[in-house]
Amino acid sequence: MYKILVGNKCDLDEKRQVSYEQGKEFADNHGMKFLETSAKTAFNVGDSFISMSKDIIKISQAKEINNQENHNKIELNTGKAKNISKKDCCK
Repeated sequence: MYKILVGNKCDLDEKRQVSYEQGKEFADNHGMKFLETSAKTAFNVGDSFISMSKDIIKISQAKEINNQENHNKIELNTGKAKNISKKDCCK
């Protein structure tokens, strides 16, 4: 699952309740990307969607490559060889 933490209203510095550092630290501790945006000025709004989309595509491609690599693996049977009698062979 992909998660991104987006802090809005970064244009209102005087009313800020969470610092950039606090938001970034929280996101890092929870395995998320962190971006600040402003809906009022459109700062980072488009970039947040583009960034998220690119990351999801990278994750999907990496999973597909991993699935292909696992699909192409061959497992060898390490059991004892079985003796085949003449009657078991093709004529």
